[in-house]
Amino acid sequence: MAGARRIGGRCAGGVALVSALAVASLFWFNRDAAWDIWAVYFFGAYGMGTLAYWASNPGRSAIPLLLLGALGLAALIVDFRLRIALALATALLLAVARRGEWLERWPRAAVVSYFGRISYSVFLVHFPICLVVNAVVFHLAPGRPVLNALGMLLAWVASNVAGTLFHRYVESTSRSLHYGR
Repeated sequence: MAGARRIGGRCAGGVALVSALAVASLFWFNRDAAWDIWAVYFFGAYGMGTLAYWASNPGRSAIPLLLLGALGLAALIVDFRLRIALALATALLLAVARRGEWLERWPRAAVVSYFGRISYSVFLVHFPICLVVNAVVFHLAPGRPVLNALGMLLAWVASNVAGTLFHRYVESTSRSLHYGR
């Protein structure tokens, strides 16, 4: 998609590719638990989010967003999965908020804004951190709820610290390299 963007600006082929992968995931891969170790299993949710973002530009026709809603509802009618319902609701809520330009006006709080900026980096690094903390706490304190709760807090703090570092030294750096800042 990056190569196509460099050649010809916006990438309609990228939208078609993401749409096709999301449909395949929603109607086939995500319905079979044997695929849950592969990225394509989760692509339905990620694809809906990506498509919702692309369809949510203020001033753009609402038809792509309506089509996305219809796609998600059809997938839920075929096989209701709560995680897909949640992904669809979140994607549509964020898209409507972006179209209405509510996201630009809210939130004004610096802390919320900061966590929003690093959220993708935290998403990328949190899983292995949570696995390590869980393994250590389970080994050292099995059956001790208070210590396990403190382990959850440690995993959250460590994930945010690692996400901050990842955002600063990887995500921001690669973005500035890509856009020439």
